[in-house]
Amino acid sequence: MAGDYLKGRFRVRMPGGSLRGFILQPSTWQVAIPFNDLPSLEISYHDNAKLAKLLNYPVEISLELFNPQARKPDGTIYPYGAYEEFPGCRFLNLRQSGTLMTGTENHEDEWSYTMPGYAWMLKKSRNVRTDKFTKDKRSRKFTKSTVGGILAAFIDEAKKRDNLRYIHRSFNYKQDSAGKAWGDTYTLSFDAGQDVYSILEDFTSKGMCDWRMHNRTLYVYKPNTFLARDMTNGDGDPGKAVVLRPYFDIVKEPAEITREDLARRILVQGDGPKYRNVGSGDNPGPWGAWEEYVTAGGWSSTRALDSIGNASLLARRGNGKPQGQRAQLTKEVHIREGSKLPVIQFRPGDYIKAPGYKPLQLGEDDPWTASLSKLRVQQITLNYEEPYGISGNLVLNDRFADRELKKERWLARVTGQT
Repeated sequence: MAGDYLKGRFRVRMPGGSLRGFILQPSTWQVAIPFNDLPSLEISYHDNAKLAKLLNYPVEISLELFNPQARKPDGTIYPYGAYEEFPGCRFLNLRQSGTLMTGTENHEDEWSYTMPGYAWMLKKSRNVRTDKFTKDKRSRKFTKSTVGGILAAFIDEAKKRDNLRYIHRSFNYKQDSAGKAWGDTYTLSFDAGQDVYSILEDFTSKGMCDWRMHNRTLYVYKPNTFLARDMTNGDGDPGKAVVLRPYFDIVKEPAEITREDLARRILVQGDGPKYRNVGSGDNPGPWGAWEEYVTAGGWSSTRALDSIGNASLLARRGNGKPQGQRAQLTKEVHIREGSKLPVIQFRPGDYIKAPGYKPLQLGEDDPWTASLSKLRVQQITLNYEEPYGISGNLVLNDRFADRELKKERWLARVTGQT
């Protein structure tokens, strides 16, 4: 996507505080906003970053996108639109790199800034309340607590230690950020020193919740509810339906297909010697009933371990066909007049319509389907490069964890397995 249909700017604030101004447009920038994961921002300036003086300080950077349908606090639409900060667009200025040579006239010199999303601070808050630890002083146990109750306890206690000073939460023990009752309770243990982000990440990876940050507030929801809008029909308003058409909205369609994760049985190891064997005859098994093993440290109840095993099996089902596979589809899209704007009009977690992928069945020779499929937005990436403007892509359907795939393949190589 390119042109003036999608425009962005960067606002600078002091930590937790007041506005410092705006930074001038970097020479390049990239924002990645994944679903249930940590956003990131990378920007760079030429000429020793003379245009980025505000970035010499520990500041917060927010990407604001121009929304032609922006609404005022009273609900009325701005007549000419307005810039807004959308969920996942607040970042921490933590790391920079470049040359320290001064007085140079070499305009090829460049400073780069790498910034994680605001929720990164949860990694700097840890399970350190030793007075809450079990007798062996190795862990802390929550008995019959909800996801929201556990996260709220860690966040509130951190605030009392002057940690997570500016992070707010919009959920509690009883209700998620949309006001829905959590319902399920769990008995869980957490290792001494474990960070709060890893706890949140563990909950989402096991299908216990969805989450996002907006401004400085953490929003956590029951899974597949608030952050699972069906935008194939505009979430109830057909005029807002998101449909990506080949050769019009879509420029390129790289895809990655894998059967590596298929499994019909999973051994789940919980706390201590607690194990559960979970199986599913619905999962594809072209070479037989493959098996997997997952750990669920801290989880001890039979119901919780079964739930974790079933969620893992569901993720490994692929498309549910006998020739099953998982497909990660990347769409490089072009924004035209009237196009639905990513981040603004659809977001990570939404379901949209786009060209899909179907399994190659016996007697067929073309796996691509011309029909549009209902696919979930796993990540939105926006790129800016002067003088071309903003471009970007969407990751749809399954989103593979590259670091995990690389680790597994490295282990296979060093142990001689194929």
